[in-house]
Amino acid sequence: MQGYQRGIEAYETIFVSKLIDVTANFNDIENKIPATDFAGTLFNFLYPYFKGNNIDYRKYDELTKYASIKIKEIDSMLER
Repeated sequence: MQGYQRGIEAYETIFVSKLIDVTANFNDIENKIPATDFAGTLFNFLYPYFKGNNIDYRKYDELTKYASIKIKEIDSMLER
């Protein structure tokens, strides 16, 4: 089950990674990207760019909420 949790977290990180790739095409961020694999930290890095350019990031919020729910479900199964 823990492998499933890591898989969910990995896909969230991959998603944000793709957002960084696209953002890098429009903004010089290459040398500023934080050295982490935590999706939350990476998104917080992108957030000012999204906010400043009026970019809708609701899909990321939806993904994060969904991932959180699924991880909690797995946690509850592991506790049994």
